[in-house]
Amino acid sequence: MGLDIVALSFLLWNRDLHGPLGRTIMLGRQELHVPEANVRSMVGITGAYRHDQYCEALLADHFGATSIESLDFSDYESATILHDLNLPLPERHRGQFDAVIDFGTLEHVFDVAQALRNCAALLRPGGQVLHVVPGNNLCGHGFWQFSPEAFLSFYTDRNGFRDTRVFTADVYSPWKLTPISFGREGERMLVDTTEPTYMVARSTLGDSHVRDAPVQQSDYLHVWRVAQDGQE
Repeated sequence: MGLDIVALSFLLWNRDLHGPLGRTIMLGRQELHVPEANVRSMVGITGAYRHDQYCEALLADHFGATSIESLDFSDYESATILHDLNLPLPERHRGQFDAVIDFGTLEHVFDVAQALRNCAALLRPGGQVLHVVPGNNLCGHGFWQFSPEAFLSFYTDRNGFRDTRVFTADVYSPWKLTPISFGREGERMLVDTTEPTYMVARSTLGDSHVRDAPVQQSDYLHVWRVAQDGQE
């Protein structure tokens, strides 16, 4: 897990549209997997720059992270908070952060629904969550590969979220983010790719705390609604 060129491109896009990160928590302590020359050219760094193994300094100096925590099951990378994302968060960590960053952790958590609820629970009202996770052709990297539907149907108004955006990114063309959205009602969002592909997502928690609304796949909701209307 870590910040690669896709994640760096995403962070730059997000900074331009949504501003500084504020109080930040990473799911897993994120290593920096971008060569120094690429960081300098992409971020526009011309002066002094500390190119560390981990990305805390980059997030603080160039993306407006005012403080940075890291949450992991183990302390093998010196995470500041130890917790198993398969389990609900302790109350003391809820609603504490302006930004949750997941650059390659969610796919390694077996109870992914609980992990998503934990991501939401970490946020303060107005906070944002950022994901870069496997989409296609990365089977075996973790437990899961993700559909855009997982994020578009979880980070919804009913759950207290707004401004949800989902993209795909080709691992071999990492500077291009291709937007994905709901199509016509009842259509599935099928993403067919021949190359390894990331699913990239962000959302903002609204002005109140997250709600735990049920999550259903959109095309089935359409089928059920049509069937129900036919019975009335």
